[in-house]
Amino acid sequence: MKRSFLLFALLQVVFVCSGFSQEYKDFNFKSGITYSMSNSSNSGPNEMTMWFADNQYSGVEMGGQSAFFMVYDMKNQAAVNIMPAQKMYMVMDLKKMKEKMKSKTENPDSEKPVITKTGKTEKILGYNCEQYLIKTNKSESLVWVTKDLGIDGAAFAKSFGEIMGNQDNSSPINTYGLSGVMMKMEVTEKDSKEKATLVATKVHKDGKSVDVTGFKKMNMPGQ
Repeated sequence: MKRSFLLFALLQVVFVCSGFSQEYKDFNFKSGITYSMSNSSNSGPNEMTMWFADNQYSGVEMGGQSAFFMVYDMKNQAAVNIMPAQKMYMVMDLKKMKEKMKSKTENPDSEKPVITKTGKTEKILGYNCEQYLIKTNKSESLVWVTKDLGIDGAAFAKSFGEIMGNQDNSSPINTYGLSGVMMKMEVTEKDSKEKATLVATKVHKDGKSVDVTGFKKMNMPGQ
């Protein structure tokens, strides 16, 4: 993989169309999963935490120098970039964001991924996981998923797809069709043989609340 999973998520912030009118006060997430992400062309692992609140919205939080918190509001088709240090948040039109991304990533030669259950199992963080093999025309992935977390598998796949910007069926990070929540993924690109890994390091059963009351809502300049 020439780009890390972190860069896939950051692309969501770069190609945006803002000016959305939705106002927010707070977000209450029921649970979350922290992942460590690394690849063979990256100097070290990155960390990402996904947060879930039924089918209403999901969030992604990243640490390090590029720390940010992004909420994906499925009901209103909006993405909310929260900047706690500046007491600001930016609301973006998710539909327009998808159109922007699709125009840049659309591949007429792409094929739907072939998903095969391997029959192998593994315990990750104490949770029983089943292994799946996902093949596309560009990559092969091994994915371990669990049904023991009480998180809707379809909601997870949708949230993960929104966060990672899956517009192309051949994307190596496409998890649609998996019956469960992903705990580990190993991706190998067919041409370059580069590898990327994403593995769960912590499950947050107590959830998380993010209060943006009093935060200034802003629009992206030039939009």
